[in-house]
Amino acid sequence: MIYHNLDPASPRRLRSFLKWRLDRRKLPPAPPDLAEPPLVAPGDGAGLWTGHNTLTWIGHASVIVQLDRMTILCDPVWSQTISGVVPRRSALPFDLVRVPQPDAVLISHNHYDHLDLPTLHRLGKHTRLIVPDGLRTYLLRRGFRHVQELGWWESMRLGDLDVTFVPAQHWSRRLPWDTNKTWWGGWMIEGSQRLYFAGDTGFFSGFTEIGKRFPALDWAMLPIGAYAPRWIMQPVHMNPEEAGTAFTLLGARKMLPIHWGTFRLTDEPPGEPPRRLKAWWSESGLDPERLWLPDLGATRQLVHGDDPSQ
Repeated sequence: MIYHNLDPASPRRLRSFLKWRLDRRKLPPAPPDLAEPPLVAPGDGAGLWTGHNTLTWIGHASVIVQLDRMTILCDPVWSQTISGVVPRRSALPFDLVRVPQPDAVLISHNHYDHLDLPTLHRLGKHTRLIVPDGLRTYLLRRGFRHVQELGWWESMRLGDLDVTFVPAQHWSRRLPWDTNKTWWGGWMIEGSQRLYFAGDTGFFSGFTEIGKRFPALDWAMLPIGAYAPRWIMQPVHMNPEEAGTAFTLLGARKMLPIHWGTFRLTDEPPGEPPRRLKAWWSESGLDPERLWLPDLGATRQLVHGDDPSQ
């Protein structure tokens, strides 16, 4: 089976990809103020052991969600490189052993910077994995025992939470011959708060539909990096301004930007995405308290309505 996006997108042709890889060798070095990866928060993950509802950004698209006594890892990557090739530019804030054993791991799609097998193997073969349609057999063959796959708009119960797989504008490939043979998407996590983890996506019409189906979003975790050059990345990765627009379409109260600064996957300087997002935020007249740009490993306690003082 071949999966498709909601909105038409130009196919990612090998010739275009190779041209981009050759062209990027000519890129000038990033200005010093934009070249540095995000800072690491001091600490050892102690904020994960308080029993409170929390969000913790580990880097790239890796987020720890703690909600209603459940710990959920979203796209966890604790490796120092992506598939042994792309090095981590920012230090890990703390080791995986400092994280409570997760009740579930949510995977957005099968790209190596989101589905990191070394991290999943460290978590153990009995870890509960919830994945897009088409990925279950792949993971079962690699020794994992509890794998459940969902299609777009399908839901399941996880403790006191409802978890729903929602559309994204992206693609999938793990091997040269499996392009778009597994799905991609984001995750809605609903309990005492409603949290949306977008994973990896371009800007698309689906944000409006997600906002309608899941009103009163407390948090939107949206990707803001890996967008340059636009001629090849625009269909599958949002730039910061598009991510801000998606946030408004979703009607969310707060935003946690993800998917930037950790791995140099594309051409923009590592520190450019948050600077552009903050500029757009200010120009749009949005309350700065609605945007959380944490250091790596920082844990934020979530309270009902999310009091900005917390």
